[in-house]
Amino acid sequence: MMAEQRMAEQRAAEQRKHQRVAVDGMSVDLSDGTGFCSGVVQDISQSGLCVADMTMRFGKNSGVFTVVAANGHHRFKLRVKPVWEESNGSTKRMGMEIREPSWAWLEYVWSLELQNTTCEKVAASLFRAS
Repeated sequence: MMAEQRMAEQRAAEQRKHQRVAVDGMSVDLSDGTGFCSGVVQDISQSGLCVADMTMRFGKNSGVFTVVAANGHHRFKLRVKPVWEESNGSTKRMGMEIREPSWAWLEYVWSLELQNTTCEKVAASLFRAS
């Protein structure tokens, strides 16, 4: 079963339209209309996010979730569709596609992408200089 999940995650990665950006300190509350759980965001993109530390029972009977993601003073309400999931014993990790991301979400992701690009350029120039 794990091999199938890893293959599904790999296929999803190959089909990604936007780069993923690792995030620290972003938490989420998820609802499938009948249940509720919390999780931790590992990475995000313009059109998706990866959430870890979710309870195994969550989301078994729903195709679309409502997610409230928070990181510091940033808060986003998103409608997401699960793309893949991977179990880790008592918890699971899930990749989700964001349906109709808001401008606020896009601007937030773009700001993180810009920070990463700038850091990479600075690191590359320091490496070349030494």
